[in-house]
Amino acid sequence: MSELFKISEIVEMAVLIETNGEVFYNFLQESAQDAQAREVFAYLAGEEKRHKATFEKMGESLAKYQPVESYPGEYAAYMKALADDNVFTQRNVGENLAQK
Repeated sequence: MSELFKISEIVEMAVLIETNGEVFYNFLQESAQDAQAREVFAYLAGEEKRHKATFEKMGESLAKYQPVESYPGEYAAYMKALADDNVFTQRNVGENLAQK
């Protein structure tokens, strides 16, 4: 069985999820009335930032990996569909969710 998708694409999606998660928690921190809640949201935002750095480091080492595709653009289409189904993959979705 051949590899279908670039590992670097998966890592890029993870970076986007972590970035949007950080935005989400930062927005909640800024809008929270309770000091303890602000502290928790600040901690969670920091964790997302740390995760993002970890994934970026992974991405640097995996950037040259090339998958075999069944048809041109297969991995890109799959990754887009996968990313569209995740909470924090679209720009501003974290802030929009936090406002609800």
